[in-house]
Amino acid sequence: MSSAGGNRTRALKVLVGVRERRGRTLEEAVDAALAQQAEARDVEQVAQRALVDVLAAEAGERAKLLSLTDAGCTFDINTLLLREHVAETMKGKVALQQQDVERCGAAVAKCTQAVRERRSDVARNRQKVDRLKGDITALRTQRQREEDDQQDEESEEAAISRMLQERAADATGAGAEASP
Repeated sequence: MSSAGGNRTRALKVLVGVRERRGRTLEEAVDAALAQQAEARDVEQVAQRALVDVLAAEAGERAKLLSLTDAGCTFDINTLLLREHVAETMKGKVALQQQDVERCGAAVAKCTQAVRERRSDVARNRQKVDRLKGDITALRTQRQREEDDQQDEESEEAAISRMLQERAADATGAGAEASP
């Protein structure tokens, strides 16, 4: 194993560890964003229910006002003015409540966007971890190939050496047989 290859593998392993820790932090950020989103949705639902209540109250006030002004009814002008004032006040309350619902909807949208961004961060981090692990695997494979090639060369050198020794022994043995 070459020292540079081993150092690179160790460095990549360290980076994987850093990225995996970052991944856990990002997962926690997703969980926090999801909690904020759920809370924003709850607040939005409360605002929507309040809007429904205010709309119902406004409709009731309009009905009272219309009942005063129906043809053939006698009414007190002060009562009519009071009902008109209450109806206008209810319109204002409806408008405020609608704005509140819109603000809550915007908050939910913002939280939803934050969740998407955090999930995207998690996915990108996972891709980086996978890429680093792939690099580690490639380095290990390359190192194993180099070791195998080195062993093959040593085996070939040993085989050639044995063959030369056998030939030398055969030549020495053939020369010894021819001498007597």
